[in-house]
Amino acid sequence: MADALANGPANEPSTPELTVTPETMPAPDTGEIVGPFTVTADGSSTIRATGVEVFTDPEGANPLADGDTVAPGAELWARIIGPDDPHAFVLDLAAQHLVGTVYLYDGSNPGRDEAQKLVLAQSAEMTSRAGAELIPYTAGSLEITKRIEGPGAGLQDEIAISVSCTDPAGALDQERTLSVPAGSTAGDHLLAVDGLPAESECTITETADGGNDRVRAAETVIDPATVTIAAGATQTATVTNTYVRCAEDGEDAVAPGGCLESLAATGGATATAVTTAGVLVLMGTVLLFGIRRRTA
Repeated sequence: MADALANGPANEPSTPELTVTPETMPAPDTGEIVGPFTVTADGSSTIRATGVEVFTDPEGANPLADGDTVAPGAELWARIIGPDDPHAFVLDLAAQHLVGTVYLYDGSNPGRDEAQKLVLAQSAEMTSRAGAELIPYTAGSLEITKRIEGPGAGLQDEIAISVSCTDPAGALDQERTLSVPAGSTAGDHLLAVDGLPAESECTITETADGGNDRVRAAETVIDPATVTIAAGATQTATVTNTYVRCAEDGEDAVAPGGCLESLAATGGATATAVTTAGVLVLMGTVLLFGIRRRTA
């Protein structure tokens, strides 16, 4: 008794760590990949899944099979592959659990809602478990045709297109950014946006038209600018840029007035204005000198 009073209670035994963050995530029922899920653990665990496929990369190139090892600190991605419910994956970690540890049932065994509380009377190797569930939502897709036209086609910088979707339920609003590489040739270029919540209203805007000191977009047409996503279907839209060439040294401008707006961003327009002003001042000096000589 005296020893217990003098030394106080023993430290609470630590539980081997195993967590998956987040524990739930919305996922389209059309099978697009979502993530990442971050694994925090005191050691390597093994995975098993139901109704989902799990990957170690966002592109889905490296799938994990049941029983595969997952390292601590790993990031995982997943997609729904069937009607099984729940759509989830679970990690198991075998570790030494210390005497006095109390365990409560987590409800993760199919068909069993309750289980008895367990208090370890001695140290034992047991399995820690953690996982994540994908919550399916009805989805559709959007296909954008990026059309590049005009005498300046192929000289433009990278083009950026924004797709902003508002979910009527308010929980699954999405923002996607698409790009067309600099120098893309004249013609149609297809861009796909998948896994958009059904009934969402999506607005399409072009946030960078690719204009530079060689070309500018004389016209940009988005048709339609707003679409409503339908379940299991693909909506379409077209974004057209007509490019005209700017003036180069020794030639007339193809674009009326050249591309002074594009040059102004790099200081080109300012330099041109200063040079022109300098010529006018010089011309004025010469003319004034001539008048004075004639007066004399």
